Formats: sequence, structure tokens, C-alpha cells
Amino acid sequence: MKKVKSSILAFLLIAGVSGAFATKIAKAAGKRSTSYNWTVYDRNGVQTGTLSNKTEAQAESATGCSSGTPTKCAVATGGPTIYYTN
Repeated sequence: MKKVKSSILAFLLIAGVSGAFATKIAKAAGKRSTSYNWTVYDRNGVQTGTLSNKTEAQAESATGCSSGTPTKCAVATGGPTIYYTN
């Protein structure tokens, strides 16, 4: 009986941890696949254009920017901001 209880507890622990991990991955994937309308800026902070209906990854690809530096590159309406890489 003790072995059965230990097995059940181990199973529940593994199920809980893997469920939390799967939820975290799903939320991260959803965040990257949401499309936004973007306002694009040059390195001096001057608006240079827009990108319509692009995901964060597509905006990063189109502008050559990422999320690594303090100089703003593009801002999504109601979404994330990406920055110049250098």
C-alpha cells in the first residue's frame, strides 16, 4: 500500500510540474504569434513609418531590431516595444 501511495504521489508531482511547464510554453508561444499594428522609429526617435498586422517576430525581422537595447525601434499598438540591437 505504501508503494502505491508513493507511486501516486510521484505521478501527481510529475503531472503538476509538466502541466505548469506546458502552460508557460503555450502562453509564450501565444504572445509571439499575436499580430499588432506597429509604429516604427529611427535611432533618433523620429517616426519613420508603420507595419500593419505583424507579429513581434515579423516586426523584428522587418526592422532588424530586437528587445535588447534602450533605443526604441518600434511600438505595437496595445502590445510590446522592440529596440535597436546596437
